[in-house]
Parts: sequence; C-alpha cells; structure tokens
Amino acid sequence: MSVHRAARSQIPEGVFEANGVKIHYLITGTGSSVILLHPFAASADTWQDAIRDLSRDHRVIAPDARGHGKSDKPHDPKRYGVEMANDVVRLMDHLGIAKAAIVGYSMGGSVAIKTLIDHPDRFRVAVIGGSLGFTRYDSEHDETPRLGPDLLSGRTLSEAMLASAPPNFPKPSPQQRELMKRMDAAQDPIALGAETVSHAGLWVEDAQLAAIRIPTLIINGGEDRPAFFLEARRKFPNLQFETVEGLGHGPAMASPAFLKSVRAFLDAH
Repeated sequence: MSVHRAARSQIPEGVFEANGVKIHYLITGTGSSVILLHPFAASADTWQDAIRDLSRDHRVIAPDARGHGKSDKPHDPKRYGVEMANDVVRLMDHLGIAKAAIVGYSMGGSVAIKTLIDHPDRFRVAVIGGSLGFTRYDSEHDETPRLGPDLLSGRTLSEAMLASAPPNFPKPSPQQRELMKRMDAAQDPIALGAETVSHAGLWVEDAQLAAIRIPTLIINGGEDRPAFFLEARRKFPNLQFETVEGLGHGPAMASPAFLKSVRAFLDAH
C-alpha cells in the first residue's frame, strides 16, 4: 500500500484495485477499525469531522465509492450495484482487517446494510444514517425517477436535479447557482447516473433486515421521511433507532448530534 499525505485533508490516503476499479481511501488513527461510507455525489472528505473525532482511538478508513471522489468512475451500470458492497470487503482484505465497525449515510448507509447482510461475519457493529437499505419498493432516488437517465444523457448533476424536482420546487438563487456550478465541476455525471440506475443489485428484503443480529443503530432526521422510520421501528425490533429532531436528510448528517450518537454507539459496543 502506498500511503501519502492528502493535500486538502492532510489525512493519509491510499489506493487499491477492486476488481479492475481503483478505489481511493483515507486512513488514519490506531485501534479497532471503523469504515465510513459517504452519501451519493459526495466523497470521503464528507467525513472530516468524524475522522478527526473517531481516529483518536480507532483506525478510521473512509473510501471514495466507485464513481465518486478520487476513485475510478466507470460509465457502465454493471460496474456498480453489489460491486459497491463488495468493494468494502475487498478494502478490508487489502488492509488485513478481519472485522470492523461500519458507518454509512444515505447511499453509503444502503451499501453498508447490503454489506452487513452479505458478510455478517466481517462486522461487529453498524451505524446507518438516513437509510434502511435499497429495496424494490424504496430506493434513494425513487422520488426522482428521471435523475439516473438524465445523468446518463450527459446532463450535469445540478441540471438533472432541477429537472427531477417537483413543480413547486423554488428556483435557486444566483448564489445557489454558483454553488451548484462548483458542485458540478467535481462530478462525473455519467458515472453518477450509472450508480443511480444500479440499485437493484443492492436491494435487500424485510426478512433480511429482520435477521440482522449485529448491533445496529439507525439514525434519521426528524424531517426525513418520519412516517417511514416510525414504521421501521415497529417492523425491525432487532435494530435500534434514534432521531435527530427538526432536521432533514442532509442536515441530520452534518449535525453534532449525529456524530455524538455514532461515537456513543461505537463506544458501547
């Protein structure tokens, strides 16, 4: 493994090959291993605060998912799906990690759940934010069915998101437009589209979720599909649940309460 200093984050980083796709990751700290899986259209840098906190007493590894960050960005949807879950185990094997904690948010949470189900012997504890996995009935982008095809057609991420927004969605301000341009510059829209249409390979069933025996905490924002997560508490008594009140999907992950809950759950297990 070649490890050097990342210019932006100042966190050691490495690269390995996962079935022909180069995966970039950040790695720092010592102790029991914790793997962090980021949301859609983000990167390992999303976890900066969590890495700083958890690396005080853990070995923290945060990969860029294929199609994201500094990892390779295939344009073939067949290179995504379950391959994203397999990448987690491949990274563990590459680093010689027999068992780890896993933390994922949104897309990363869905990938983490699939990994837990397929490889339960490799994980000791899990924290999943804003997700209960991709299913045939509920996938992260079901509410925006045009997003994947729009991205695959070459539209920028911001253009595709605006096209998929509901009719009453407010138009972005000039300042928001500028932020969107910067966001677009960091993305490969066709790779993101390929990931978006590949979720069938990551689908999980209710019976599989109910069979999880690894200590698992689900965290959701109070404004993030509250009825969905309330029903999940009834359906999956084997899982623990916490709500970050008053916050939506993205803000919940960015809140100090989310990291506090992650830290507390890892410390307890």
